[in-house]
Amino acid sequence: MTTYTEYWPVLAQAGKSSPEQARKLLKPYVQGAYLDHLVNGVRRMVEQGREPYGQMIPGVKEVRVGGKHAEVVDCQDMSQAGMADRRTHLLIPETAKGQTRADIRAQLEQSSDGRWRLTGIVLPTTTTGHGDGETAGSPTAAMRSPAPALAGEQALAEQEGAAC
Repeated sequence: MTTYTEYWPVLAQAGKSSPEQARKLLKPYVQGAYLDHLVNGVRRMVEQGREPYGQMIPGVKEVRVGGKHAEVVDCQDMSQAGMADRRTHLLIPETAKGQTRADIRAQLEQSSDGRWRLTGIVLPTTTTGHGDGETAGSPTAAMRSPAPALAGEQALAEQEGAAC
């Protein structure tokens, strides 16, 4: 799915912008509560003086489509990603540790304009012993993440995503 693979670099760009600009950048790729979640994550990143660093490379394994809903199964390469200091743009070393691959499931929905948009990201398994998986937008996931929730996907996958 083009929307899914295009989403990741736009997410990184949004993480380096203001919350208002992030919403504009993400709106073609994300909708609903998940868009609000990501914008709130950008707000927290700004407050914490952090921004995304490097890139995450999708490795789509499977796409399942049923009507206006789809799921993308991804084995994402995060070996080149982390968080940076927002002022210096230098990598914060402890954010680049963790697994280099994460098993990610993305939910998408086809909008009335015909475009597919993400409605959520799920990490099916975790390495923290929290059981059956967790939605990246869940409050407990956001609280455990050392980075704010924009990088929601990045930070959670680095810390909790199972290697695929």
